[in-house]
Amino acid sequence: MNVVDQITHSTGVPAQIVAIFIFAYGLILGSFVNVLIARVPVGQSLMTRSHCPKCNSQIAGVHNIPILSYLYLRGKCSTCKADISLLYP
Repeated sequence: MNVVDQITHSTGVPAQIVAIFIFAYGLILGSFVNVLIARVPVGQSLMTRSHCPKCNSQIAGVHNIPILSYLYLRGKCSTCKADISLLYP
């Protein structure tokens, strides 16, 4: 029995809903790990807002949703329209 089935069996929540939440949690965790990998080696603070590496403008919270915002913005900064690397989807 896999994790989704175990959660579905114990809670009664449909498997599709459980899978969506697990996927979303994975995206959020992966995004945070990516921030760690990008900022810690160069000594940047983890407490500052995300910003465009080209124009240095802060990224709005609504534009900081993994994958969805990248697709909505077509891989470009909302301010300067510079390309955003695939390392930051």
